[in-house]
Amino acid sequence: TYAIKIMLSHFIARSSRRLFLNSRNVSKLSTERSYKYFEDFELRSDGIAIMRLNGPGKMNTISQGMQEEAEKIFTEKVLSNKEVKAIVFISSKSDNFIAGADIDMIKGIEDKSQLKDLCMRGTSFFDDMKKKCKIPMIAAINGAALGGGLEWAMYCDYRIATTNKKTALGLPEVKLGLMPGMAGTYHLPQLVGYANALD
Repeated sequence: TYAIKIMLSHFIARSSRRLFLNSRNVSKLSTERSYKYFEDFELRSDGIAIMRLNGPGKMNTISQGMQEEAEKIFTEKVLSNKEVKAIVFISSKSDNFIAGADIDMIKGIEDKSQLKDLCMRGTSFFDDMKKKCKIPMIAAINGAALGGGLEWAMYCDYRIATTNKKTALGLPEVKLGLMPGMAGTYHLPQLVGYANALD
């Protein structure tokens, strides 16, 4: 709605810098939390939900475990709560949003046909989010948003990126002859045009 868009514009103008600064300190907090790949769900008084990505490795990577936790948080914390007016995805890592898929996970899958099911599940997750909750989603990007990380951001309605020299957006897997797994080749030209998408 128009009111929600106004609220988001105020959030972006006033709170985005503070949100990025706060995210740098989250990883220093207690390790006692409910999830492996996310910090505990946060709902601000203005109805904006914060989902902070913070996987066990140095880099956030998309894995089956992250996917399952995202679905769990969405089902338990978002769908069931009418107070949620918008969702912000942000990383607690200092230099990456999501750096792509978990390569070790991919290598460990003997039947590569299972990768198709994994990609389709990711696509279905975001499609369901858009259809069921119909609230704005924002990707707050600091550092690398590559491959599946950029695809995650492109599913969002808004994207905010820092000017950090480590902030980079792209689909580098295409240079290896790999097709982006979550409709990246569809969404990127829609957002930036075909010429920029091919750059």
